[in-house]
Amino acid sequence: MSDIAVTDTAFTGFRVVREHPLALPFWALAALVFSLAIKGAFLAAGGKIIDPPMFQTDPAQARAMLAEFAGLAPAILAAAAVGLVVNCIAYAALNRAVLRPQEGAFGFLRLGVGELRLLGAMVLLAIVFLAAYIGLIFVVVICAALAALGGKVVAIIVGAMTLATAICIFAILAVRLSLVLPCAFDTGKIALGESWALTRGRFWPILGVYLLALALTGVVLLLAWLVKMGVGALVLGSRLPDFLTNEPENLADLFTPVILLRFTLSAVTSALIWPLTLTPAPAIYRQLVAARGAPKP
Repeated sequence: MSDIAVTDTAFTGFRVVREHPLALPFWALAALVFSLAIKGAFLAAGGKIIDPPMFQTDPAQARAMLAEFAGLAPAILAAAAVGLVVNCIAYAALNRAVLRPQEGAFGFLRLGVGELRLLGAMVLLAIVFLAAYIGLIFVVVICAALAALGGKVVAIIVGAMTLATAICIFAILAVRLSLVLPCAFDTGKIALGESWALTRGRFWPILGVYLLALALTGVVLLLAWLVKMGVGALVLGSRLPDFLTNEPENLADLFTPVILLRFTLSAVTSALIWPLTLTPAPAIYRQLVAARGAPKP
């Protein structure tokens, strides 16, 4: 019998919200500040929204478009840096809600050593997954190229099989390393091996938890989108298209009523989504650590 309660673990986010309802306003406010900070960093660094055509056949226009995208690199990096810090704070808060529920002040939000440790763990995981992605793509391309020597049909079959295998390997890697962050938060050590050891022989129940949590997140997102549309239509009426599509072009635009309303509604959605997506991993970690320390029957 598995020592992971799949359904109960997938519903951890709902339980956290039920037990700590006063954390929701803090999460919504934090999500609003975070989203404004990320967008503000992008705009302050000279970023702008580019809507390229789906197909670009003119070589001169294509080169100009690539140059325009290249010019956005500083803005993208600035937004990514702020976003990484934001993710660390959010991850730490929800790990704290599961592993240290007694530290519930200010919606479990902090900015300290624990968050910096998660930042290091995230960077390490990003390097690992980037290396795995590049390696798997390289293998897929090589296999497809070699199979092409046997004809088009053989190339398609082998390429599809190799791609499917690469996706499975990537999924296994993602599941087996999914406890690195809660482990780093709980023990203070950034260790890939600990997550690998804890998840050994438990791939399917862990994957089941994540898939069920993802399905629940999809339902909540759909309901939140309907509410967002309803509020936008009620408040703005005929200006609803502007509410949905207009993007701020400078820092001053961030604080116009329409943009602030949209960011606020999105922040409330984030406050509901965070516990659903970020609590399953620490909940799994807590169960597996408890099971490992339990006496043998």
